[in-house]
Amino acid sequence: YSLHKAGQTAAHAVTLAGGAALGLSGLGVAIPFVAPVAVAIGAPLALGAGAYSLTSASVSVARYAGKDKANAKRKQEEHVVKVKKQYTDLQNSYLKLSAEYDQEADPTLLIASAKLDKLTPKDIEALADRLKPLHQELKLRPQVLDVAHQVATEHSDLYGNDPTDEFIKGLSPLARQGKSHKAMREHLDDYTVRARLEKAKSATKSFEVKEAPKEAVVVIVENNKNLTRIEQEKKGRPFRNIRNIPQKLLPVIPEEALLVYQQGDSKAALPKGWQHNGKVVLRVITQSGEARINSDGSPRTHAHVDFGVPKGTPVRAWQQGVVVKVDYLQESEGGGPGPGHRVTLLHEDENFYYFSQYLHNYSDDDKDPIKLRSGDHVLAGQEIAKSGDSGGVPPHLDFGLYKVPKKARENIKFGVENDEYTEKTFIEDIKEFKENGKVEDGNSILSNLKILTRTIKRGKIEYSMPFYVVNPLNPANWPTGSN
Repeated sequence: YSLHKAGQTAAHAVTLAGGAALGLSGLGVAIPFVAPVAVAIGAPLALGAGAYSLTSASVSVARYAGKDKANAKRKQEEHVVKVKKQYTDLQNSYLKLSAEYDQEADPTLLIASAKLDKLTPKDIEALADRLKPLHQELKLRPQVLDVAHQVATEHSDLYGNDPTDEFIKGLSPLARQGKSHKAMREHLDDYTVRARLEKAKSATKSFEVKEAPKEAVVVIVENNKNLTRIEQEKKGRPFRNIRNIPQKLLPVIPEEALLVYQQGDSKAALPKGWQHNGKVVLRVITQSGEARINSDGSPRTHAHVDFGVPKGTPVRAWQQGVVVKVDYLQESEGGGPGPGHRVTLLHEDENFYYFSQYLHNYSDDDKDPIKLRSGDHVLAGQEIAKSGDSGGVPPHLDFGLYKVPKKARENIKFGVENDEYTEKTFIEDIKEFKENGKVEDGNSILSNLKILTRTIKRGKIEYSMPFYVVNPLNPANWPTGSN
């Protein structure tokens, strides 16, 4: 900067001297008798101007060089004062928060003023870089405690003792990085899901229904027709209609399904779309009554509920009851995918008979056969099969529920055997099977469940549904006292 200013001064001086000399020379040319005088005056003037320019440049260099040095020294002193003040303020705030949360401060980062004066700004900044994350951790402690309290309260069934200290330890690295409340919640949700999986893994060794969570989170997942099912599994599909349903009213335990999906590797990354607020979800991929189109173009509805679970997931009895039939059908009556390996159970309460069906089960006659037979009694939550892909479908569990009143309605006729077979006759056959458990009775009951149909109108299109089928996720269809 000093040299620049000196150069400017010299340039001005030379310009003035040159202008004077040129003016005098021009005067000499215009008036010949003045030429000797012009030369005599112009030459010394030009030399004098040049000397003045050099002198001015030297003075300018010296002046501005000294000024620049003084400025640099002043700025350096201001920087040192600023760095020391910033560290002192940071240290004081850290000490205050440490005392507030009864946490021992790191002694290696507590520097007295006298010692701080002996350190260079670079050393002080290095200390500050070490202290800032610890200060940030304590500064975000209220947020950490809030998230910890939320998770501990929502998952009291899993965390018997107060897990706050454990949560604080787990969230400390996130707090040091200044992560948001949402990021901390997602971290604890992931931690909680893994804890549930570990609990489920130990419970399945000698499983009892009482060891399962009392409620399961059931969600309806959106279907993206532009992606394959495998692609949707990787990406994760959005939820809707999130609801809590008693586990004893579901044929699958979500934690078991996720364990099968992970093949027992608890360290594997949790797949997207399998958890909600720290709980493993049971995903409904097709609802009861959802519209479908047959291969011939005729409209129909999907009577059952499809649960998105991997092949090999334990399928459990919806309630205690008796086995009506275990059969296999590769194709449906319309020529499409069939129910595959199917299990049908009979249950009852004071006013209704219930038939639960489990379709597309996996069965290996040598390694893992379905061992149930018609007339066998099962307990609620007892494993009766493993989900699969039999019947020519992707892996999932097709679960259906049929509800038949114990008190017959006179106007319900099946249209078989000259209209003599009524609902009253059907109920008598159910009672007979319940008492004797004959295989042939099970066959007739199974076929009669599908004979009667009812019509559902969606807009201008009419769809056919089995008369007795109900939505198993609707509390109105649950047995008395179950909810």
